[in-house]
Amino acid sequence: MAVTVQDILNLGFSADMFSPESEPELESIIKEVIAVQGAILSGRIGSESYNDKQAPVVSYVRRALICLCGAEMCSLRINAVLSTIQQSSDQDETAPIRKQKKDYQREAEKLIDLIEAEGQASDYAASVVISRSDAVLRVPERGMF
Repeated sequence: MAVTVQDILNLGFSADMFSPESEPELESIIKEVIAVQGAILSGRIGSESYNDKQAPVVSYVRRALICLCGAEMCSLRINAVLSTIQQSSDQDETAPIRKQKKDYQREAEKLIDLIEAEGQASDYAASVVISRSDAVLRVPERGMF
């Protein structure tokens, strides 16, 4: 499930998008973003889902993490652009980056919803209990009680 620096670079990010002197630092920046976003995602969906190796959850988690990292990289890119824009500029050069960030965030949220739905489906296990009247009652084996 591991997301790599290359996965994030494959989204189209490069050192020159941030600053010309950031080339040597970009890999460490991306590693930090992956670590931070991974911790946030694990906290949101739970470590069991985050470390799930079963399809489709493993794919959802991986793609959600890539999207969250992409959104964070867009935030860093916006900051880099804003630091170079002249105050008098009327043109919003960050609009396309902001749109891409929102797209990443939306996709991540959809995937997180799918992950949570998968987790809820696997947490429920029904049992059949036959009483004296032969009525069937389904009760959770574990849960709210």
